[in-house]
Amino acid sequence: MWYTGRMQWTFVTSGFPWPLTSGTWLRVFHQARALLAGGDSVRILCRSRGDDAPGLAAYADAGVEVVRIETPEPPIRPRHALGVCVFDGEFAPVVAQWAKQSDVMVLVNPGALQYAPEARACKRVIADLGDDPILEERRKLFGDLRPGAFLRRLKFCWGFDRDARRYCRDVDTVVMVSETDRVSFARRHRKVSVETVPGGVDVNYFSQTPVAAPEAQPTIYFPGNFAHPPNRDAAELLATKIAPVLRKSVPDLRVVLLGANSPESWEKIKSEHLIVTGFVDDMRDWMAASHAVILPMRIGTGVKNKLLEAWAARRPVIATTLSTQGIAAEAGENLLVADGAEAMADAVQKILQNSILASKLADNGYETVMRDHSWEAVARCYRRIACGPSHRNECAMS
Repeated sequence: MWYTGRMQWTFVTSGFPWPLTSGTWLRVFHQARALLAGGDSVRILCRSRGDDAPGLAAYADAGVEVVRIETPEPPIRPRHALGVCVFDGEFAPVVAQWAKQSDVMVLVNPGALQYAPEARACKRVIADLGDDPILEERRKLFGDLRPGAFLRRLKFCWGFDRDARRYCRDVDTVVMVSETDRVSFARRHRKVSVETVPGGVDVNYFSQTPVAAPEAQPTIYFPGNFAHPPNRDAAELLATKIAPVLRKSVPDLRVVLLGANSPESWEKIKSEHLIVTGFVDDMRDWMAASHAVILPMRIGTGVKNKLLEAWAARRPVIATTLSTQGIAAEAGENLLVADGAEAMADAVQKILQNSILASKLADNGYETVMRDHSWEAVARCYRRIACGPSHRNECAMS
């Protein structure tokens, strides 16, 4: 087993990790900063198309080296027959070149996993898949029995597992963000080392949100990128099922759907009591105006960054059971858990009517995120995995 006091990390991504509108790109950016703060060196190696000037400036300000490989046209073929991810034959030798100059290579998401044979030239290879993609596809498989959709999902499930068996031979550790995803992947790939590294959040940034909601009008808030089907489904459930139930007892309730890529059809349902913001540069003002954050997710996998952000901002949270996976959720202590429109409406009402309960949930959520989900805590997990069991105590960052 190897060990150096200062490590050179290279994150391999299928695209340039910017803007920070997805959980994956947030994880890469903040993980890079946290590892740098711990004394390591970090570079990003990525395929890129278009103008990335704002993102390049942000990474440069953070002290992260970025190596971009310009890709004029997107590749259209997988590396092997029946593969599920496109492969760039010009990018692969670049990965091999930089692997020789790296202590650790992190292959980010399934799209980068197929470059594991080239990454093997470095001392340690980690595949950070985030979520287990098969888990969600299997959930959908028998929910949509249209022949085309069914066959596409079946092909994806078979093809991804085939790719994973092939490429994980060159990976030391696969990382998942939740225990649910880890167990699902590990059951299918019993010879692969799979570990959980929880999601993180920039606690300092979100803790600048004022603690007390300044507006008298009861306001609940749901953030998300609405191009993502689980977010869109949750938002529509909130607007059409949960909010109408709540307004029977809280007629002036205001619901805020905050995030990019809201469908045009939502223009018809907007009102003074249902706000659709579109993309905003800074969500903290909206958080400060909300009495609670509600997460009515019914589909999807992985850790919900929006829950961590709400905790970091000291907002009370109402969430479905699915929304809490991968997080140290304690119902009644750091959030309220409710499933179904009626139950979620009741939970919101409890928070609106009980300021002591709201403060307790907010404070306990903040303590949870500080303990388990700061980017510094996540970086320590990464470094222990990178060092291997023989040197994990030596590698733990202070």
